[in-house]
Amino acid sequence: MLLCTNGLKLHLFIVLGVCVGLFGCARSESFVDGAKRLTKFIQEKPIGQPDSWLEKQSLMTGEWDRIVLVFGYADDYEACQELRDLLSAKYPEHRYRCLPETASN
Repeated sequence: MLLCTNGLKLHLFIVLGVCVGLFGCARSESFVDGAKRLTKFIQEKPIGQPDSWLEKQSLMTGEWDRIVLVFGYADDYEACQELRDLLSAKYPEHRYRCLPETASN
């Protein structure tokens, strides 16, 4: 398991909080433009194999929203799945999924 210590879990949730704060807001034009620039950047310069998005399904619209980009691990997809499992256990009323960047376009 990649998330083996409480300190690492706390660090990961802090990162998650920052990402949700940055990307989980209402979709203004500047947000959409920033998300497009980030997506283009990680497609051109991948950091891990494969960089992966953690997405949460909106309870209101049913659409999937990107909430966290997981990168920098030996296996980013596996790390994303572990984060998904932690969030799903804590918030069972929500649905989460992981998508490798190449599959999420």
